[in-house]
Amino acid sequence: EGDIGDIWFVINHRIVEESPPVSYIGVMVAKVLKTELASTLELYRNEAWFSLQDETELSYFRALFESAQNFTTIHKDSSISVESFNKQFKNWHALADLNPKLPSWELRREWGNYNLACLRQLSEDENLNASNIFVQARLLRFSPTTKSEPGNPVAWVVKLGNAKAVYIKIFSPISDFRGEYYIRLAHH
Repeated sequence: EGDIGDIWFVINHRIVEESPPVSYIGVMVAKVLKTELASTLELYRNEAWFSLQDETELSYFRALFESAQNFTTIHKDSSISVESFNKQFKNWHALADLNPKLPSWELRREWGNYNLACLRQLSEDENLNASNIFVQARLLRFSPTTKSEPGNPVAWVVKLGNAKAVYIKIFSPISDFRGEYYIRLAHH
């Protein structure tokens, strides 16, 4: 019944295209926990992004928020502007590159859901509610490479803690970097 540990994810950023553009991946993790949380959303963005307003370079960003549901609902709403979103969530959406401009806001609908019904089934909890789900959203900027042995792959860790089930979604403007994973965790 204790802590399970961590799962590391690594994406090989090698592609065959000549002069590949800088890009990014979005990672959404929804963990079903045994206990309720006050904060249900963590946003993280690595360094070297650019502001949508004035294109200044941004450092890394991490913050906790109370409503993961609000975060996902806003991303589904086509009437919400990026300015309005960034005011509420502290300028999280940004530009991965200035030329060509790759704003993370363009893939906003990908952030619009995690499958609550599937998480209920995986965690074997039909009464599961949002206060038991901790959502992490990450924007990870990276530079694809054509080298046969690329260094510094895109890597991140998911700390499982006492999670009963995990949903992980990965997406990117580069179609090679996409996937969805559902994991049922067995505690000993």
